[in-house]
Amino acid sequence: APSVRMSIQEYFGWSYESLMDQGNVVGSISIAFGLVFIALWVWIEEPTSNPF
Repeated sequence: APSVRMSIQEYFGWSYESLMDQGNVVGSISIAFGLVFIALWVWIEEPTSNPF
């Protein structure tokens, strides 16, 4: 879903800027959870391209 990916890009853009501005731990944790979410999203969407 392109709309979902665009939302994720916007979320990461905001999170990254917020992290650079505030330098807080919550921002980095949010980005970490976001990366895990994307990893699971790709694994579920394209199981054949998963090296594991």
